[in-house]
Amino acid sequence: GLCGAWRNEGRAAVILRGGRAGSLDMPEAQEMARGVVRLLASMGVLPHTEPAGPTLDADHVEDYRSGAGGFFIPEVRAGEAVGAGALLGHVRNPLGGDPIETIRARRDGRVLGVRIYPMAHAQELLVRIAEDKSA
Repeated sequence: GLCGAWRNEGRAAVILRGGRAGSLDMPEAQEMARGVVRLLASMGVLPHTEPAGPTLDADHVEDYRSGAGGFFIPEVRAGEAVGAGALLGHVRNPLGGDPIETIRARRDGRVLGVRIYPMAHAQELLVRIAEDKSA
C-alpha cells in the first residue's frame, strides 16, 4: 500500500488502526485525532499544546487472537491500562458456555481495541494492546 511505498522511498509513514469495519465511533475517532495532533506537535509541524489525557510510550502493538472458535467475553475496555498477566477475556464454548481459553496480557500496556462481536473463529483478533516500553 501507500505506507509501504513511502517506507521503500525512505519516508516516514504512520498507520492508524482503530474502531471496527463499517462503523464510526466518534469518541474513538476524536481521541485518534488528538493523538495525531500531539504527534505532529512533537515533530514540530504544529505548535505544542498541552496533551489532553494520558500518553503512552510503546515498543509495539501486540495482537491477542483466539486459539479456538467460540464466544469471546471481554474483561477489559479500550483505553484501559493493563499489567502483565491481566485478564483480558475468555473464549467460551457456544454450546453450554464451558471455558475454552483464557486470554491474559503478556506485558504492561494500554488496550487499544477490544472485539465487540462475541462470536470468534480460531485466530481472529480479540484484543490489541500498545505495550509499555518500561515493562
